[in-house]
Amino acid sequence: MGAEKVKANFRVTDEGVVHQIKVTEINISELKKIDQFYQINQKKKSKSGSEIEVIARISKGLIENRKNKKVDYAKIMFEKGHLAIELQKTISVKKQKLKRKDNYYIISHELKSALFEVTVNHKVAVNRLYENVILKFEKKMSPQKKVKAKKEPNKPIKAPAAKPSSIEVKIWTAKDTSYRRCEHCHYYNFRQKMCGLFSKRVEANNACKRFYAPRFKTYSGGGFSPR
Repeated sequence: MGAEKVKANFRVTDEGVVHQIKVTEINISELKKIDQFYQINQKKKSKSGSEIEVIARISKGLIENRKNKKVDYAKIMFEKGHLAIELQKTISVKKQKLKRKDNYYIISHELKSALFEVTVNHKVAVNRLYENVILKFEKKMSPQKKVKAKKEPNKPIKAPAAKPSSIEVKIWTAKDTSYRRCEHCHYYNFRQKMCGLFSKRVEANNACKRFYAPRFKTYSGGGFSPR
């Protein structure tokens, strides 16, 4: 079948283990036509004994249109008289669900639709799959042990000194004849028009119950020594 190349790999994600397969450099002019489909048979065997077989059937209409197409977990891509197939199938790697033959696991899955069909059989060495995939997946899925912080003896918490709240105080407009107003209050800041006690913006003619104006005694006349 020319220079087709098939590659297989596994990727550990939060959703599970993804079986990735890529078949590239497929010469469209050399495809074998069966009924209304063109068929691709691709096998690859490694020195370690791992083996993968991909059998794909692509509809005549898809080949003639030569437009990239996504069917479920498969992608069919066209470029200059060649096509490529990419599969990303999420699989289970639980030991009780994996098929085993001698020292190999058999990963099998298939996809069938009106436009595209594919069957995959991948024989993977037990040690390779276990060390490179299953251990990583189990480590990722296992809950991390939480380190308990050491408890320190309870210390008495000192309550902060209560400050008068600007919400609690009631402010009103003083009468014209009233002396108890903000402009005469000790806490009033004329430049900023702020009450220093409640940190609240007020006018000179405002008033509240917390008015404070210390009295100063004034002494007239007299003398002092030495002269």
